[in-house]
Amino acid sequence: MIIAFKNKSLYNSYSKRPDKLLHQVTDYHIPLYKELGYPTTTLDKVKGKYIYYDNVRKPNFDSIKNNEFKLLPDKVKDDINNDKCFYIINDCEVDLDGGNWIYEYPKLLKEANINKYHIITGKTTYRDNQIQYFDNTYFCSMFERKVRNYAHKQSEITKTLTNPKKFLCVNRSPTRHRSLFMSKMIPMLNDFNASIDDVIQKVTYDKQTDIKLEAKPFDGEEDLSYWSRENCIYIITESNFHDIDNTNNSICLTEKTYKAMMLKLPFIIVGSQHSLKMLQYQGYKTFDNLWDESYDDVLGHEDRIDAITKLIKELRTRDLEKLVMNNLDILEHNYRHFMNNGDELITLKYDIERWFNDTTPESTSNP
Repeated sequence: MIIAFKNKSLYNSYSKRPDKLLHQVTDYHIPLYKELGYPTTTLDKVKGKYIYYDNVRKPNFDSIKNNEFKLLPDKVKDDINNDKCFYIINDCEVDLDGGNWIYEYPKLLKEANINKYHIITGKTTYRDNQIQYFDNTYFCSMFERKVRNYAHKQSEITKTLTNPKKFLCVNRSPTRHRSLFMSKMIPMLNDFNASIDDVIQKVTYDKQTDIKLEAKPFDGEEDLSYWSRENCIYIITESNFHDIDNTNNSICLTEKTYKAMMLKLPFIIVGSQHSLKMLQYQGYKTFDNLWDESYDDVLGHEDRIDAITKLIKELRTRDLEKLVMNNLDILEHNYRHFMNNGDELITLKYDIERWFNDTTPESTSNP
């Protein structure tokens, strides 16, 4: 089994520009070819069957209209349609604009004369009052894998608290929902270790002179254990802040959320509607036995932030250090589940092997 690339750069994507459909940013964070574990070669040297994949970045509408799937090399298109190439669309990048392009792929690929493809995604949808994976996709959170790969290089944290602040809230990019949320926290910042830098306010976590720690991809060098010791509750301001009900929007959790599992921190998520439900669907425990988590269901951006603000005001009055230390079982469960979670790519690998041995995957192929 071998993965082919157009050239020695080990990227098939066609641009570093964020407004393009096919993009290399996901492979920068966590290369799929390394996660699959297969050797690589260049397209001109490939012999026999091979794997070829593209990374998808959330595009603008011009990018969709121009349909960059048409840019695939003719050899790849022919080999896909003649069952010589296992073509993967890596849709694990965060979806900042809220649109869910999974629904667009069949049309785009048909226009590009690509008849067989396989999608991996870290996104879920919410239908019929429950979290659901998308049809004809393989679910895999590359962000969860990214943090887990980092965690395996670190010693397990023994949960303790040392003169903790009640809340931790670190923000790199001052997006609208983060700025709005932090503006509401201003009267309560004495209870926070926090960071944000926007036109309204500049706050730095006192352990850091800037916020680069939140920005850097995990490379095994940073030690975040002090986050766990110095804070009671981690308020996660996610990249996405979408309404989900009655939309085609998807839920996508990033490394910001999975840090909480690694660091054994209780958490509140300032993110897309039903984010907690996605975590529960993945097997994690949340904290509905300790505080009100109804904010997760609130429709409307400002209303959801107001519900979270109300919760934080209530939690400020409680002995959070005692609350956390009396409920370590939840934190330990989340850590164990996070570290021991099965290989999300195992089904994909299994189907690749079946295809390589001339057995067509049934459930995840697309006509």
